[in-house]
Amino acid sequence: MYYSLKFRKLQTGLCLLVLVGAPLLAHNVKGVNHPTLAMARAQSPNANVNDFPIPTDSFNLSIVCFKIRNTSPDDSRITAVGLELPGSLSGFKLLTPTDIGFELSEDPGTVPGFPGVVLDFALVTGRNFAGGRPNLGLPPSNTPTTFCVMGPFDPNLSIEKLLDNVYIRFQRVGTTGELSDVGIWDKRLPQ
Repeated sequence: MYYSLKFRKLQTGLCLLVLVGAPLLAHNVKGVNHPTLAMARAQSPNANVNDFPIPTDSFNLSIVCFKIRNTSPDDSRITAVGLELPGSLSGFKLLTPTDIGFELSEDPGTVPGFPGVVLDFALVTGRNFAGGRPNLGLPPSNTPTTFCVMGPFDPNLSIEKLLDNVYIRFQRVGTTGELSDVGIWDKRLPQ
């Protein structure tokens, strides 16, 4: 009996060590102006490993999939998701989902509050990153939406590394829905 109890404690301790020690590769995104009202989570398809772009057979193109989940309170909506990638790239195409109101733009315009940022592409619900249609945006949810994009991604750069420079546009922010914001990875927020 004593031996069994001691074994169970050891087993429980090892399980906790594995859970605590396991890397969680995800990006908590917070609004620059309203960090407790505009929040999201961006991650690669597998949150516990480094995922890399999947090469295709043609023209040095790869496929990158990533998950976006709106974790905001109230009815804040994500109306755009943009990436600023190393270099100057073009030739991106949204593969999935194509039926929820987001379209890919390689000329998404400026990012409010970030005048020097030039997005390589953005998934938008309107004409540009700053605009958008809240009714088509991602509402707060316990389930992420997976986006897959084909383009000239560097096959040696992990998806999590690509997400270091994700920009997310929030509209209908706050209890009255009158605010808007741009969210970035919380590790990049000014301290």
